[in-house]
Amino acid sequence: MKLFDVFVKESPNKVFIGLITGVITGVTFSFLIPLVLIALDYSGQELQEVASERKWLMLEVNNPVLAMVFFATCIFIIVLKTFSQSLMASVALNAASNLRLNIYRRINSAPIAQIESLGQSKLVSIVTGDIPRIIAGVSAIPDLMISLMSVFGVLAFMAFISFQTFLFILATIVFGLVTYQVPLMIGQRYYAKARPLYDKLHESIRGIIFGAKELKLNEEKREAFYKEDLESLELEIRKKEKTGFILMQGANNYGDLISFLVVGVVTFIISNYIKLSNAQLVGVVMALIYMISPIHAILQCLPLISVGNVSLGRLNWLLDNLHEEVLQSTRVKAPEWQKIYLKNVCYDYSHGAEGKEKFQLGPVNLTLSKGEVTYIVGGNGSGKSTMSKMITQHYLPSAGTIYFDNVPVDEANRASYRHTITSIYSDYYLFNRILGHKDSDVDTIVSDYLVELGLAEKVTVQNGHFSTILLSDGQKRRLALLVALLENRDLYVFDEWAADQDPSFKDTFYNHYLPLLRNQGKAVVVITHDDRYFDLADKIIWMESGNVSRTTTPGVLGTDIYHFKDEKAGTT
Repeated sequence: MKLFDVFVKESPNKVFIGLITGVITGVTFSFLIPLVLIALDYSGQELQEVASERKWLMLEVNNPVLAMVFFATCIFIIVLKTFSQSLMASVALNAASNLRLNIYRRINSAPIAQIESLGQSKLVSIVTGDIPRIIAGVSAIPDLMISLMSVFGVLAFMAFISFQTFLFILATIVFGLVTYQVPLMIGQRYYAKARPLYDKLHESIRGIIFGAKELKLNEEKREAFYKEDLESLELEIRKKEKTGFILMQGANNYGDLISFLVVGVVTFIISNYIKLSNAQLVGVVMALIYMISPIHAILQCLPLISVGNVSLGRLNWLLDNLHEEVLQSTRVKAPEWQKIYLKNVCYDYSHGAEGKEKFQLGPVNLTLSKGEVTYIVGGNGSGKSTMSKMITQHYLPSAGTIYFDNVPVDEANRASYRHTITSIYSDYYLFNRILGHKDSDVDTIVSDYLVELGLAEKVTVQNGHFSTILLSDGQKRRLALLVALLENRDLYVFDEWAADQDPSFKDTFYNHYLPLLRNQGKAVVVITHDDRYFDLADKIIWMESGNVSRTTTPGVLGTDIYHFKDEKAGTT
């Protein structure tokens, strides 16, 4: 898909009308030139004979009829060109807006595994860097097309005056545009080489922001990161973009002089080889001078469109690698369920995030029940988060099947079952308002929770919007818990929720909220390392190297803090 295709496909009828009106504008302007030549061709004798008839609006006017036609034509050109530009600009704005909406929709409907595989930095780079360049390129297309139509109209007038002169001028313009494209294309290649570096730069920027605490503690590390990850990338990007800019700017300056060079050649050289009257020569020169403006506009638009095409190539690559999930609407409510069964479930990271191609989860067999709190524990990299994402239907098993009661999850019902689940992952995102909650008393409910969670002095709510989310990590997690409780789903998954909580709220989470959800008949899954609260679980799933090593049921034993009754291991 090219940039011009994006523009035309948006509204072909409007583009066609804009092109026609652009042609009419160019042709109409060329009509002004013979009007001026006719007016200037009057002899003094003819002018004196009608001197008494030259009063118009208290002004002395030579040839009032021609003057009225001239000014009426100017007004017509202004109106028609404005209409054409407005129409084309409307199409460009719609195309740019729909392009942004399309990429938002694609990201919103893409599988989580694909988003993780592409990487946050690359997505952010394309959305914040490439899309604005595409929009600038699309926005330049209307000016390019209108200017082209104006040039075609003037060239048609030149052909009428002298076909030989027209052919020479056309050949000269074509030669100028072709030679103009050479440095432009080279400059475009430098910009294209610079674009992938922005992905790395975005990742390094994330490092200097989110890794500030670690860098502050080690001067050598901080200096190495600055020199090797930030400064080196900036210098490389600067070098490539500077070279591209110089080439493109040189091409622009060369392009600005193309029209004047043609004027000079026609005036000083061609007039000696092609027989032209003074009127014809003046007409050709006037037409060439008029063409300076639209040709300049064309040359200004071409670099924007060229850079836009580079960015569009990256966007097309993203769209080719970002597939929409094929799911039916959540309007079909999932049937009530009591248990979730994972049967011989596997997940292969060759379809997942970068750097984890060799890791495989499973095969896993386990059961989750409503009215139970299940802990998932294990070391880092044991597969806890991966399994939880399969439970929440974010990851699709590469083998095996997940059942809600006796119903296997598939494309027809996955969206509906997702609608019964809520989760707070360790890398959760906190929105600044309550989404999808239509209760008219939402502010009252949220305010009560804010008091209960110790956030009333930090956050208020109005019309479902939080007054702030600039909170500590622990406070943000409590606000995320509030939102999860409002959703009132059948299955809750908490990934290390209590990790950033102070002892008081950590205790509240395990001793109050988890039992509360259990008593409400919810299925609760908690990924945790807090072994002091293991006795509060109904079941503990132990994971190691991508497999369930054992399943235990905790119980209190006299002098020991806890003991665990082993059940059948959940692996095959």
